[in-house]
Amino acid sequence: MISKKWGVICFSGNPTDPLMWAHYADKHRGIIIEFNGDDELFDSPNIYEVEYKDDRVVYDPMGSDNQKVLGDLAARKSPHWSYEEESRLIVKLEEATRLPITDPEGNPIWVLSIEPSLIKSVTLGLRCNKSLGNEYEKLEAVLDSPPYKNIPVYRIKADDNKFLLHQDPIR
Repeated sequence: MISKKWGVICFSGNPTDPLMWAHYADKHRGIIIEFNGDDELFDSPNIYEVEYKDDRVVYDPMGSDNQKVLGDLAARKSPHWSYEEESRLIVKLEEATRLPITDPEGNPIWVLSIEPSLIKSVTLGLRCNKSLGNEYEKLEAVLDSPPYKNIPVYRIKADDNKFLLHQDPIR
């Protein structure tokens, strides 16, 4: 019921955590977009810092589906996920755009338009390369065109001696 009206955009505060790349970036084939955290978007009442606690939020399905209820639900996760250092933005779907495709489970995909000036950098995963074919070529074309041409681009690199990841500048 709630997900028909509201969407949640998740942000991580840790761009080099190996578990983040494994869970959310298609096993290192994806990208991370770093946003300018000083923008008013990240200072709005619609953004929530996730609390990592053992107790679940109690939800009454017969109650309201308003943003406060969704915020309470979205802002709580198990302590097992604390490495994410996550914030979540709650968005009314009427303010987003529905794509003409669905996810693998058949659910609609919604996107929110953002200003290019909000993008601080882009980081490519370890396996985000030409082997991805047409999708990688599209990414390269976007990053090489205005207004993205001057945005710093990095690639994740595995540390030679430790189980760590680093961002190496490409440009």
